[in-house]
Formats: sequence, structure tokens, C-alpha cells
Amino acid sequence: MKSLSYRNKTILLFTGILVLLYFCYTYSFSKTITNYKEIKKYNDYIAKNGTYKKQIAYLQNELNKYTNNGVVKSDQKKQSQDKLFQFISAYILKKNMRINQVPETVQSNIGGYDIETNLYKIQGDFQQLISLVYEIEHVQKLAMISSLQLKIQMDRKTKKEFLEATIYLQNIK
Repeated sequence: MKSLSYRNKTILLFTGILVLLYFCYTYSFSKTITNYKEIKKYNDYIAKNGTYKKQIAYLQNELNKYTNNGVVKSDQKKQSQDKLFQFISAYILKKNMRINQVPETVQSNIGGYDIETNLYKIQGDFQQLISLVYEIEHVQKLAMISSLQLKIQMDRKTKKEFLEATIYLQNIK
């Protein structure tokens, strides 16, 4: 078996590095770059066109699509969801907060009771979030808070931290 010269070892090393870079780009970097460009495009679109009123109108339309598809079975349930959504939307507009997730409603029947659970992810400062929870549960009495989770998140684009609340609201019918 013949030993390789330094020149051949160097060529073999560079060839290996090029093959490694090709596989890294193909299976990892290209997907990351594509996702980054897509997220940047959506964030630019939201920054350009996204006022809170437009966002709330879009979320209201999404909620109406779900209610028209039979997720909500009775008018009473729909009215309570609409009241809750309208109150939260108005409060968020008034306090310059932001909804991060479209409200998701889960219907279940436990022990003969219909339980309606709504999930909201809302961004704002601590005082605003706690005030919203208090208004929903004690002042307006629209729903019961079954869970509240506050998390500090990092906006990777602006490198700033923000507080996000995950709120589970329940109505027992």
C-alpha cells in the first residue's frame, strides 16, 4: 500500500470539506435560510399592513369560519364566545396589546356538563395582562380562568424581550 504525499492529503482534505459543506447546506442550512426568508416576508407584511384592527378583523373572520363549520352547536354558546372575544379584542386595542394566537375553542361534555375551553395567547406588560384577567373573571364575569401562564419570550428579529400570557378560559353550561 502506497502512502499519500502531502499534496494528495491536502487535496483529499479539501474534497472532504467540500462534500461536508454540500451536505450541511443541503440538509440543514438551506431549510433554515428558506424558513428565515419566509418569516421575514410575513413579518414585513405584518409590519407594513398589520394594524391591530386588521388583525382583530382577521381573527374575527377566522372565528366565524369555525363557528359556521359546526364547532359551536348552539346560539347561546356562540354568543358567549362572541362576547368574550369582543371584550378581549376591545381591551387589547385600548391597551395596545397583541393577540399572538387565534383563539381556539374546545368543547367537551364531562359529567353531564358542557365545558367550553378557550385558549388565548396575548402579549403585553405584566400589569396589563393581570388587569385583563381580573376584568374577564371578576368584573365582566365572562369566563373562569382555569390556567394562566406568563412567559418571557425573545423576539429574535428585534432582540427584545416581551411578556406572553397563555390564558385558558372555561365556561360551564
